[in-house]
Amino acid sequence: MAESTHRCELPRSVWPTAQQTSRAQRAGRYLPESTAHPARMLPATARRATEPHTTAGDVVLDPICGIGTTLVEAVHLGRHAVGVEYEPRWADLATANLIDAGTNGAPGD
Repeated sequence: MAESTHRCELPRSVWPTAQQTSRAQRAGRYLPESTAHPARMLPATARRATEPHTTAGDVVLDPICGIGTTLVEAVHLGRHAVGVEYEPRWADLATANLIDAGTNGAPGD
């Protein structure tokens, strides 16, 4: 039996969301203390997961919201955001990030 030389090349990225650094993606949209969380999601990843699957006015739920990245991106897209966070430190920071988003013109809540 002849050995196949066909190779299946995988894409380098499913979603191109790291074209800017995390710092650049967060600038002006997140409070500086947000960088303290050990497992931050890139804002572009949260936006890419939310935007094509929801429309303005929909509810986006993040059951482990951390500093609120998914929530902040959702409200900037005009969605309603609901988050749950076990650790009070991160819950308080998620709330502060959402207040900041509203102050900066995010149309969702």
